[in-house]
Amino acid sequence: MPDYRVKTTVDDGGVSSGEKDICVRLGQRIRKLRTKRGWSQTYMAVHLGLDRSYISDLEGGKREICIRNLEVIALGFGVTPAQLLSKI
Repeated sequence: MPDYRVKTTVDDGGVSSGEKDICVRLGQRIRKLRTKRGWSQTYMAVHLGLDRSYISDLEGGKREICIRNLEVIALGFGVTPAQLLSKI
C-alpha cells in the first residue's frame, strides 16, 4: 500500500504548505481562527465542549482530528467543515 503522507521538514515557519503535514496545517488554521476571534484555548474548549489539551495538541499538529470534532470546531467558528479544510 502506498504511503501518501507528506514528508515533513523542520517547521521553522518558512516551509511551504506543500511540505507540512496536513495535521500541522490544520492546526495552524485552527490557531489562526481562534486568535483572530480573541479566544484563548480555554475559552474555545469551554465554548465548544472540548478539552483544552486536545485543542493544544490539534494546533500543534500532534493529534489527528475526527470528523465529529472537525464539525464542532468548524461550526464554532461559523464556517463549514469544507471551508475549514479549504486550501490547507
